[in-house]
Amino acid sequence: MDAIIQEFFDVAKAHDIALRWRSADDYLHYFYAQPIPPTRQHFPSTYHDLKAGKNREIDALTGTIVRLGKEKGMLAPVNETVTNLIKANERFLLKNKAS
Repeated sequence: MDAIIQEFFDVAKAHDIALRWRSADDYLHYFYAQPIPPTRQHFPSTYHDLKAGKNREIDALTGTIVRLGKEKGMLAPVNETVTNLIKANERFLLKNKAS
């Protein structure tokens, strides 16, 4: 999580995107401060997509960090790996569903 968050903040800074926290460290401190986060009962849309057998919205999430990073000549290798793994999983599930 730390690397995903750091890449997110680095890319946001390169694009002059204002975030609620000033730095990745500030956010990570907030993120890890509570052992049970207030969002513990929230299920993200990606979860619902997975349960419904739909493709995930990964291009709109980690994929966006990768794309925006490339626009500034930056790499976001952790976000890119996560994006590629989820897309590979989607292809695998689709192939097995068709069989």
